[in-house]
Order: sequence, then C-alpha cells, then structure tokens
Amino acid sequence: ANFLHMYQPPVQSREILLRVANESYRKILDGLVQNPKAKLTLNINACLTEMLAENECTDVIEHIRILLERGQLELTGSAKYHPFLPKLPESQIIRQIQLNTETNKKYFGEAYQPKGFFPPEMGYDSAVGKIVQQLGYTWIILDELACPTTLDHTKTYLDATGMMYFFRE
Repeated sequence: ANFLHMYQPPVQSREILLRVANESYRKILDGLVQNPKAKLTLNINACLTEMLAENECTDVIEHIRILLERGQLELTGSAKYHPFLPKLPESQIIRQIQLNTETNKKYFGEAYQPKGFFPPEMGYDSAVGKIVQQLGYTWIILDELACPTTLDHTKTYLDATGMMYFFRE
C-alpha cells in the first residue's frame, strides 16, 4: 500500500511552503486526478491544511477533496501541530487529535472520515494506542522498528482489541 505524509512545520516560511506545494504536493495530486484508478493513503496534518488555505494553495486542498470524494484518497487522522504524542498528557493527546479532525473536516468536508491514524514522528506507546482506539480509529501506521517480531509483510498485525498495525519501511 502506498502511504505519503505531507507536513510542513507551523513556522515554515511562505517561500518554502509554496515551493514544496509546486514541486511536490501539486505534482502528486495532479497525477492522481489524471489517473482515476490510482489510489493512495495520505496524512496531512491540519496545521499544513490551514497554511495551504492561508497561502493561496486552495487548489491543493480542492484536489484532496475531489480525490476523497472519488474514493482515490484515504486520509489518516493525526495530531494538528505534529507533537510527539508519547510525551504529552492524555488530555493534550486527545486535544491535538480532535483539533486535527475539526480543522480537516472544515476544509475537506464530510469526505474526511479517517479510519487510520498516523502518529507524528511515528511516536508510539501503549497509552497513545489506547487513546487512538478510543477515538474510533481502526488501524495505525508505525515504524517497522516497533514491530514486536521479525516483520512479515504477508501478515496482518492485530492486538487483542482488534486494532490493526501496519509497519512502514
């Protein structure tokens, strides 16, 4: 499965943001729009969504919305400002995830219905996993180093509660 993570720090300069949008985001999304059979799972933190809206990149947001509505794109949930979740108290983890959801729903509409979760910096511990599941996510993507055994790409990894774990390479 193809998974991409779009992120720029909240303090990114306008110049760099526009360059990244032109050299990366638009090219990827335009390619998907032109190839209706292509599918992708994508994480975009809500702080980037807002920055795109505020810096004349609404076409990027519109392409994401179109791809969501066409079923070509699956967005993941995450934390709005990309904090390292294992170091936050539970209330702040929940707040960051809820802010991300509220903001992305504002821009992507009802098509924003993430089932999967991308923890910023792939930071994970059991407390994060429990919160993510309580918030209704059914799968989470983690670094392959978090796999408790030798990674086998032919297996589906589930915990006792039914949460699915996918490991990236």
